[in-house]
Amino acid sequence: MPPALPEFLSQTLLIATLVAALLLLTRRGSAAVAGLSTAALSAPTLALLAHHEGLHFAQRAALGTLLTTPICAQLSALALSWLARQQRHPPADGPSAVWLSPLLAGLMSAAICAMANGLGALSAGFISGLPLVASWTMLGTLRHSGGDTAARYVRAYQRGLWPRCLMNLVFALAAMRLDAVSSMAIALGISALLLIQSSPSPHPRTSSRSSS
Repeated sequence: MPPALPEFLSQTLLIATLVAALLLLTRRGSAAVAGLSTAALSAPTLALLAHHEGLHFAQRAALGTLLTTPICAQLSALALSWLARQQRHPPADGPSAVWLSPLLAGLMSAAICAMANGLGALSAGFISGLPLVASWTMLGTLRHSGGDTAARYVRAYQRGLWPRCLMNLVFALAAMRLDAVSSMAIALGISALLLIQSSPSPHPRTSSRSSS
């Protein structure tokens, strides 16, 4: 059943707090971590949908989010091309609308749960998978930290799309036999392993040849 108003507000606050932490990471020079984490924001929405609408509904919503993967990948590639033309502009001073991202993410996630029955499972998952928060955060990062930092954020978000894709697929398959908590735990664990395996080494080896 849809959440009541107090629960709607608490869900908005929960997701908003998570996104605010991501934005703080971008301001502290951890744009790559924030980008990867933004790609995983569909996980709490899936958990909320499983709580309110049941496991079968969340399973179909995961498939809806899965369908957004090529869209997100294409949009992030276009964003990188656009950012390459913006890197000459220095970061701007003053307040930015980027801090509306936490509120936007929280309201979107809670609203999807509130309107889930009317939207349908596939549509709810599809909407939650679109890069609305990522786009808002990218623009704010560009304004305050410049094009290089914004590009690092987008590249990390792009890299996090494939673990997100695997997470939704594993969740949908595991939910056929397991409960919501076990399915989500397995999905997050496998996607985290993929992310670790695909992460570049922080200390690449360089072969030094001595010239005789």
